[in-house]
Amino acid sequence: MAANVLGAIAGSARVGRYFTVVSALPSAVFVSYVYLLLESGAWSGPVRFDEAVHGLDLQAGLVLALLSFTAAVALHPLQYTLIQLLEGYWGRSVLGRGLAYLRTRHHQNVIAALDADIRGAGPAPPPHLADPALAAGIARREARRLRVSYPYHVAEALPTRLGNVLRRYEVDSGEPYGINVVRAVPRVGMVAGDRELGYVTDQRTQLELAVRVAFLGMVAAVVTAGVMWRHGVWLLLALVPYTVAYLAYRGAVTAANEYGTALTVMIELNRFALYERFHLKPPNSLDEERELNRYLMTLLGSSVPEIDRDLRYEHPTPVMPVLLPDSTGGGGASGGLAGGEG
Repeated sequence: MAANVLGAIAGSARVGRYFTVVSALPSAVFVSYVYLLLESGAWSGPVRFDEAVHGLDLQAGLVLALLSFTAAVALHPLQYTLIQLLEGYWGRSVLGRGLAYLRTRHHQNVIAALDADIRGAGPAPPPHLADPALAAGIARREARRLRVSYPYHVAEALPTRLGNVLRRYEVDSGEPYGINVVRAVPRVGMVAGDRELGYVTDQRTQLELAVRVAFLGMVAAVVTAGVMWRHGVWLLLALVPYTVAYLAYRGAVTAANEYGTALTVMIELNRFALYERFHLKPPNSLDEERELNRYLMTLLGSSVPEIDRDLRYEHPTPVMPVLLPDSTGGGGASGGLAGGEG
């Protein structure tokens, strides 16, 4: 979902900043790290990072800059794929489907346990606690806090935490109004105000930066393990990029919550502007709005929509020019617009 609406919320004026933050900087750090790793001599002898650092000169810096830019450009179009990968869309292969099944079942079990705690039907507090009622209240409070990171319907669960957060907003945020977020957001983004668009774009940038860092961190961890596997304790160096990747992924989950909140706010504050741009009569009640959106979302989501309702358009009344009397007193009309010169 997140990657589907990027084009609707990122203006051309922000492309340079977006590319620098999301693509260029992480790629520069990644390329520099791999360069030092390979130049440390670990392939053929003892590890000497001091020699790798001393070997840096202007020529090496230019090569690193070129490689960093190349990596940034190469990975930039793959951002949509990276987000889908971390969301849990792993393809139709036997391995992908099997792993997705196991992880989805895990998260469905987590949802069931959280729902049980919220209802007070979860495991009883340990008997040694002096105040079991307090312990049960804490369990319910924590369950409510964690439950909002999952879709309301268990069947909508995805294999990863990031996927579940984004899925929750994709499915649930527009539900009170009958709005399909994936179909509506590209249009709402065209009519929303600058403040709402800026809020969404900032949260989107943070999400994509966290996703890019998580991916490059995992790649760096694999490369480190491959280079250092013969050097004993040096193999623990792989824990450094792995930790960066783990923290970045957790940050992506948090940023996804903020991004989903920003999308929800944009839809809530600008949905009537969407009806106006479609020249649809504004609904008078929430029930009318849901009924209208049921047909509108069908219309927006199908190349050949089949709807059983005659949608009536409400066009604004054309503004007619006001003619001024002829200043010569001849009783004619000057033909000028009101407020203009006679």
